[in-house]
Amino acid sequence: MAEVKKSLWKELQILFFLYIQGEFGDVCRGKLRKPNLHKEVSVAIKTLKQGATEKTRLDFLSEASIMGQFNDENVIYLEGIVTKHHPIMIVTEYMDNGSLDTYLRVRKKKESIRL
Repeated sequence: MAEVKKSLWKELQILFFLYIQGEFGDVCRGKLRKPNLHKEVSVAIKTLKQGATEKTRLDFLSEASIMGQFNDENVIYLEGIVTKHHPIMIVTEYMDNGSLDTYLRVRKKKESIRL
């Protein structure tokens, strides 16, 4: 597996506001301090649930590895991962409208109501 970004533990502030229980674990909102830019950015934090199988852990890290290969404004940006502390976390840019699938479902419902 390719190494992905850098460990973010020291720069990460987690706001324990649970958005959703995802496939691998909880998804929370947080703040990431970017010392080189002297600012904080909102991030989504995907966690790996405790007791996950080795296969699940590898699938989780594989997702981060795949995300780390993209640098496009139309693809969610991977800020980094936390693997030296528990829970293991994937840290991505925060999407104001939530996940794409949720956004599309809500939009579809709104359009069907208009008809």
